[in-house]
Amino acid sequence: MDTPAQSSVDLSCTAPTALVCIVSPNKTTPTTSGVSITVTVTGPAGDYALNVVGTDPSGVAHNFPLTLHVVNFNLTPPAPSSITVNRPNSSVPVSFQATAAGSFGAAVDLSCTGLPSGATCNFQPSSTIFPTSASPVPVTLTISTSTVTPSGVFPLTINGATSGLNRTQNLSLTVTANADYTLVISNPSQSAIPLGAVTFNGTLTAFNGYGSTVNLSCGTGAPPTCTPSPASVTPTSGGVVFTVSASSNLGQNYSFDVVGQGTDSSATLHSYRVTLSSIFDFNLTNSSGAQTTKAGLSATYNLHAAPLGGNFPNLVTLSCTGLPARSTCSFNPAQVNFGSGDTAIILTIATNAPIPVSAKLRASLRLAAYALLLPGVLVVGGFKRWLPKSRWYSPLLLLPLMLLMIGLLQACGGRGGAGGGGGGQPGTSPGDYTITVTAKSGSLTHTVSAALTVQ
Repeated sequence: MDTPAQSSVDLSCTAPTALVCIVSPNKTTPTTSGVSITVTVTGPAGDYALNVVGTDPSGVAHNFPLTLHVVNFNLTPPAPSSITVNRPNSSVPVSFQATAAGSFGAAVDLSCTGLPSGATCNFQPSSTIFPTSASPVPVTLTISTSTVTPSGVFPLTINGATSGLNRTQNLSLTVTANADYTLVISNPSQSAIPLGAVTFNGTLTAFNGYGSTVNLSCGTGAPPTCTPSPASVTPTSGGVVFTVSASSNLGQNYSFDVVGQGTDSSATLHSYRVTLSSIFDFNLTNSSGAQTTKAGLSATYNLHAAPLGGNFPNLVTLSCTGLPARSTCSFNPAQVNFGSGDTAIILTIATNAPIPVSAKLRASLRLAAYALLLPGVLVVGGFKRWLPKSRWYSPLLLLPLMLLMIGLLQACGGRGGAGGGGGGQPGTSPGDYTITVTAKSGSLTHTVSAALTVQ
């Protein structure tokens, strides 16, 4: 039996007008093992839906849907496009952006080519970035040179590369070898409590034969106290050290430049950015000495809460630990409100006197006697109803019962008085005690001690 001949199929592509879609070959004859075709699409970045259509001679068509993501990224021109560096310093910052189009989401690796020896490219925030169409990534580039970097003009290329894509921008670098110096701070980020001083350690190093004196100062935004020492330094090729002492009476952050200005004819200027974090704190003090009191009385202490740097930014709560048994502490004011400044606080420690058992028994018996008095009166009142109303002796019948009640009350009182002490409720025990007062403000905690002797 002969195998029937297969009909040829016309192939085409339907796509949005923004795309050019080509199917190759555009006519083929299907086989049982399949026939390979190629679809080539070009167009702007974006997400697209398209169809490859096969139509046989009888007009029967079959569609195969495709989804296409056209992506792209780019680098904007650097600004400035030309920079000059006097070795061995670093260049001014060069700014550009990495942008993306479509559903681009790959990592882009940044690099420089064409650098002279001893020079390096430094990218911020990183040499690997992730731009998207919604979020381009701003990039800052600086060129660092060294003492071995040759002078001259160098055309550089800024490269951005990802899988299958590479984008470039041009940058011109001029390296000079004029007499100069560098200013470096080895510990540029420091913190201290208000009124606490920090020391920034710096070095001035001469290059290319620089020999002029450099005057040091603190730039705009420096804390109230900022003093370079010495104030004038002549750098050498081996480096000359200096310090900058800084402090503030306020709880805040400072970001400023340590500035060096040369006395050479060009008044060569260099600076180094430093930061000082003046962190809020407070003191808690007790100006009272040890206090002595008898059980049942109170002792008072004069405390003081003093913020360091402005006013309290948070509520200050107060508490006691280490109190003797059967005693309490209280504060006036009970707390220090936020926004308060220096605050005087009175601490009162109240003790309890012992209560002997005789006093407790006396009170109990008196209460019982009074309780008996009311039923007695009711009994007499009821008895009186049975007596003739005209009888003159009726009131006399009440007299013995009243005398009985009074005697009972006296007996209870006398019994209580005759009873011995001991076994009653104890008061605050005599002894020497150290009470710890704790003040909390936000995440800060400070304590102070109060000495107490109970007799």
